[in-house]
Amino acid sequence: TDEMIQITLQLNEPGTVWCQPVLPAADATYVDTADVTISTFKSYIMGRSGASTFMQFVHEAYRNVDVEVNRIETDGGTTAAALVKETPYKIYCFAMDDWDLQAENSAAKSVNFNYLQNNVGQPNEVSFATVDNFMNTLGLITTLDLTPPSISITGVASTETTITVTLRLDETGTAWCQ
Repeated sequence: TDEMIQITLQLNEPGTVWCQPVLPAADATYVDTADVTISTFKSYIMGRSGASTFMQFVHEAYRNVDVEVNRIETDGGTTAAALVKETPYKIYCFAMDDWDLQAENSAAKSVNFNYLQNNVGQPNEVSFATVDNFMNTLGLITTLDLTPPSISITGVASTETTITVTLRLDETGTAWCQ
């Protein structure tokens, strides 16, 4: 749709990936690139409102996964609004591996792995530098305009040899008449 952006990516191992659209310029209402910092990137990308959590599990390394984003969070992080057609966005993506899940749920555990002591540790995450580089590599992503323009007749005039019809489109476009 014209209110959705699809990001296709791969991880080099099983894991989870989240993506989040932001505005490319400073904005007082919605999250923009200046809001995503080394100390906030993880929570902002994983979605703070619940209304804009865009996540995909990656079950196999080097397989395409699609993350579809269709909402942008407000600065307060409590609500989100639909993306707007023909609007540029920056896309941040964050990923972590599933090593902790694999270690805990493996059918054949190592004799050195003490799963009763809850010693698995945290999964490995991508750094802010990686997230920021990925966003900059993607560049601006503009939503599409998939709806045809509305046309209305605002005036009709005629003479013995001509007919003039004045039209109005609700967006930039071209009208042909015969």
